[in-house]
Amino acid sequence: MVEMDTLAGKVFALLKGNGLQIKIFDDEGSETTDPTVGRRFFVASPNIMVTIDEDNNSIQFSKGADVDDSINGLQKNIRKIADEFLMNSDIKVFGKTIQPRDYAYQAKIKKGNNMNTLAESLSRMFGSARTSQQTLENVRILVKHKAPVDENVRGSRTRHISAIFLESNGERFRFPHNYLPGARAMAQHMAHGGTFGDKVGTYISESTGNLLKLQSFNRYVTTNKLINEDSSGIVETVKENIETIRTELKKLTGVKTYETVKARLETFEREALAEDDTSGLKELFTIRRFDEKFEEVLPIVKQLVQERDTFHKRIEEAAANVVMIRRESLNTTPMFEFASENARLGFKLNELALRILENDELSGFVNKIGTKLCKEGAVNDFEKAVLTQVLENLQIAESSSVVKKDIKESADLSAYFDKYDYNFF
Repeated sequence: MVEMDTLAGKVFALLKGNGLQIKIFDDEGSETTDPTVGRRFFVASPNIMVTIDEDNNSIQFSKGADVDDSINGLQKNIRKIADEFLMNSDIKVFGKTIQPRDYAYQAKIKKGNNMNTLAESLSRMFGSARTSQQTLENVRILVKHKAPVDENVRGSRTRHISAIFLESNGERFRFPHNYLPGARAMAQHMAHGGTFGDKVGTYISESTGNLLKLQSFNRYVTTNKLINEDSSGIVETVKENIETIRTELKKLTGVKTYETVKARLETFEREALAEDDTSGLKELFTIRRFDEKFEEVLPIVKQLVQERDTFHKRIEEAAANVVMIRRESLNTTPMFEFASENARLGFKLNELALRILENDELSGFVNKIGTKLCKEGAVNDFEKAVLTQVLENLQIAESSSVVKKDIKESADLSAYFDKYDYNFF
């Protein structure tokens, strides 16, 4: 799964690096903003769709009827990425303009052709005016609504929730939060034999609660304009964790991704909070009176800041030491025109991340920055400092020796970084 996530990020970087506007869809056909969970990448102009098919170990490049030969270079580079990940590649030409809906049926077919997948997939929501249901194997999600459900309004069964229950083997449990994605993750966990009280179940409940508190906190500080130079980094950390929890819950709901996340969570240990005092944190938001209902979220925010700082220390230490990369590190980078220099650098960083040895955490961090550059065109001061250190400490691992960093690949990437630095900072 990690390999597929890396592949998805690289496909996104390639498309974005060419200045294309992309819609990303996950394996279930739902639109997402996270490139790493993307399995279909749709571009309206030129009219193309790139599909990562895990089941058939292939990447499909689909072209609409009006796409001309100008796209051939991009097509070849997609094929090179497929070769790099030992996947098959396929070109499909449509006799019409393609749309995302043309591919929506594929997710349904996959479920229908795989009985295990079918058994572990959530049903559509159904029910009465005041109650909605959703089933998953021997687990049923029961949703009570505050207001009558309007069947003519899309998504009405996910709104106005007063309570959520999960039923399994004749027992009913109330989910502690009125948040359907969390309840769906718990349903998948229960379908796999898990319980509310085990480590993964506890994580789902606590993370859902933290997510709702962090969302309220973010709305509060934004609405009341409490973000300043001192607190902006904390707010950014909160936003990043909101997205992280959302992604985790979605993966726990997924048929293919559940086991991967479960295995990681079963060995995960959260660091103890150093101290309970949050007065210093409160003062950063330059407000005399902080609403009492948000007092309970401050320890969570402090926990996140503490974890961020600890993570940053590990990354700094890793970047300050020798960074070993495979011999073929950057020589395989396809040469094509990028929309901007930061897009080119972002793709180069994705390439570099794939070749970093011995430190998966640093590799993931560099890959994340590469995707961020392609998507947003900016890095923060910490990311910039880490990248500078990594570039200075690159060494190529040979079968029996190590080559120092005065290699063409390192110098080439460093030149791109210098140009980015000049243009954007």
